[in-house]
Amino acid sequence: MGAWDSYEVRLEAFELDETEVTVGYYRECVKAGHCAEPHTTVDWGLAGESARAFWRQFCNYARPNREAHPVNCVDWYQAGAYCNWAGKRLPTEAEWEYAARGSHGLRYPWGNSPPTAEHMNACGHECMPLLVARGTFPDDAMYEASDAHVDTAPVGMYPGGRSPFGAYDMAGNVDEWTSTRFCRNPKVPCFDETRVVKGGSWPDGSKSGVWMGERRNNLPGSRGSSLGFRCAR
Repeated sequence: MGAWDSYEVRLEAFELDETEVTVGYYRECVKAGHCAEPHTTVDWGLAGESARAFWRQFCNYARPNREAHPVNCVDWYQAGAYCNWAGKRLPTEAEWEYAARGSHGLRYPWGNSPPTAEHMNACGHECMPLLVARGTFPDDAMYEASDAHVDTAPVGMYPGGRSPFGAYDMAGNVDEWTSTRFCRNPKVPCFDETRVVKGGSWPDGSKSGVWMGERRNNLPGSRGSSLGFRCAR
């Protein structure tokens, strides 16, 4: 978090999923009748029609051979429903960040060194054609090497990027929903309906986007091909 909103938080003991929730695990919840199928469209903020048409192709649930990939294109309500079915809940922002960077406040889960293709799934060399297709400058890639996945990767593929507590993909792959409202000061009433999103994702080409202190926010009904979740208890 930036200096403008730094504050101390005391956490009770908690557990966090080792990986992001996969398509395969989410499908079990759908079969049980507790979860709605993920969307096959994306929708967030000021996303225009062309952006929605482009990014929806990366929604994983209906794509073949994606059972081990993170489920995406789910809104905050769907993420919460899955965690409830699994006997868990969405993590708070503070829990998520502590699990990602440890008690020493690391910049990234693996330490303070810059991201590489050995650490995470972001937008590296393999992503360059995608950047060009979207009209983004090629030097927006996270690193020059290839992380071997143009969009999402199966969870747990990057052991070099594990957090101090052994959690995979806290940086990259998909951004993750938390239960926390996007408020700047926890000591005053907050009526902001948006929820904090953490972690960075596969299209990210900026190192600041995968810094563990970075905060993003989305309305609970938002959904994207770069947005998923994991659960806590």
